[in-house]
Amino acid sequence: MPIENEEQIKDRYMFLQKFKKESRQFGAQRRASEAAAVSTAMRNMAINAGYQDVTRLTLRMESLVVQGMTEYFRPHEIGEVTVWLEMEDGGKCAVICEKNGKQLKSVPAKIKKDEYVLALMDAKKQMAEQSRRTKAMLEDAMESQEEYTWAEIRGMLENPVIHDMVAALVFKVAEPDGVKAELDNAADSIMSGANELYDSKNIDLRNNSDAGDVRLDNARGESAGVPSQNVVLGFATEDGFNVFVETTAGDENKHLSDDTKLTVAHPFHMYTAGRWHDIQKYVFDNKIVQPFKQVFRELYVKTEEEMNMEHSLRYAGNQIQPKKTLGCLKSRHWVADIEDGLQKVYYKENIVAQIYALADWFSPADIESPTLEWVVFSDRKTGKDIRIKDIPDIIFSEVMRDVDMAVSVAHAGGVDPETSHSTVEMRKAIAEFTMPLFRMTNVTFTKNHAVIEGKRANYTVHLGSGVVHQEAGPMINVLPVHSQRRGRIFLPFVDDDPKTSEVLTKILFFAEDNKIKDPYILGQIEA
Repeated sequence: MPIENEEQIKDRYMFLQKFKKESRQFGAQRRASEAAAVSTAMRNMAINAGYQDVTRLTLRMESLVVQGMTEYFRPHEIGEVTVWLEMEDGGKCAVICEKNGKQLKSVPAKIKKDEYVLALMDAKKQMAEQSRRTKAMLEDAMESQEEYTWAEIRGMLENPVIHDMVAALVFKVAEPDGVKAELDNAADSIMSGANELYDSKNIDLRNNSDAGDVRLDNARGESAGVPSQNVVLGFATEDGFNVFVETTAGDENKHLSDDTKLTVAHPFHMYTAGRWHDIQKYVFDNKIVQPFKQVFRELYVKTEEEMNMEHSLRYAGNQIQPKKTLGCLKSRHWVADIEDGLQKVYYKENIVAQIYALADWFSPADIESPTLEWVVFSDRKTGKDIRIKDIPDIIFSEVMRDVDMAVSVAHAGGVDPETSHSTVEMRKAIAEFTMPLFRMTNVTFTKNHAVIEGKRANYTVHLGSGVVHQEAGPMINVLPVHSQRRGRIFLPFVDDDPKTSEVLTKILFFAEDNKIKDPYILGQIEA
């Protein structure tokens, strides 16, 4: 269909968004089919309207939506009452009502049916939907490493609905070598050594004793491995790009050219840059509320043992409830296929991630909880399995995070109990009583985690799944060795539950991390 003007594009855009939203009420297959239809329609509309891609179309349309509602931000009198919209902290939109200079708690009943009030309430609803769409878009952009120009990011900052979201996120300069001059002299410390790296193609740098080796793995265009120094991270502000210089946020804002490309930074970038902990501290100290988990997001890195494998066995043996698994993963773009099971497709990279389990994902009732076997990655076009070392690090981390969430939320089994609130509380109580018996004073507890202050590093152990994370670091892969005497590990309590035993054992194990001798685990801690 021909496109006559931007208003027509906006109307079609809003129709597609409404269509996509309404598809949530249907099953997984129909939802996936309608999402694919919307994606195709958006792509065709972007081409016909002359936009570079769907992302650019989306940014422009969302901007037009706000522009069409500016009048509702100005006070409007209806009798004795003045009403208008106002943006609150966190990007939430609120209806403000005043009478005789005094703010009212809600819209008076006598004007609720007023034509202007109805339009104002509809505008508030649309802004809430825009906030939700933008949040999802930015999180997806972090995972896919979608590139935005500095001009586009400044445009997002001008949008009152999404300003707070964008300002709270850490961005990464996509091509740091190309913006050295634009970051002024203060950014030179971040970029030192980058020219030698790229000019010589010598991948090994030893800038200091703490940095270690720098390794870039170009498999499928991703960098991987150990701390890298050519990473520019910072926050987007109205005054410029606030760059992190070494361990602190830059005091001065740096001016980038409009065409400088940036991406939403992933924890992997902060980790490899060696600045993750410092950024976490900065966010915490400045009370920055992020729209989704970014700086404090769980990170999963490949181990040396996994590199040449085509299947990840990290979660093998965990029993899951199919319906709960689908429920918690559907928002993360996982789809249940009749033939291929539960899978997530990365179209840009042509990678399909699949969770393999002998499960009937479409059964109306969970007759028997299946056991996870492995997670496999394959080429979307050929169907051939891909070695884990060839999977982009961010994709690997996000897939493992999704599986970890499924195991934590939808865990079940005849031997291992459901990871419910009561189970977590039970394990927390057991652990709290157990620690003094072993004279452990370096373990504290939150709602769902044991927090361990070790000698080598600090750790958290999830009381439900038993997953171990290093503070400002990745997940530590620890595979329990089960035997015929499963669940009968000696601990000072009577319990045949092997998962509780596993959780307690891990807490005790990492509480004395100075005694760890296993090279596999030490290698992960010291990476």
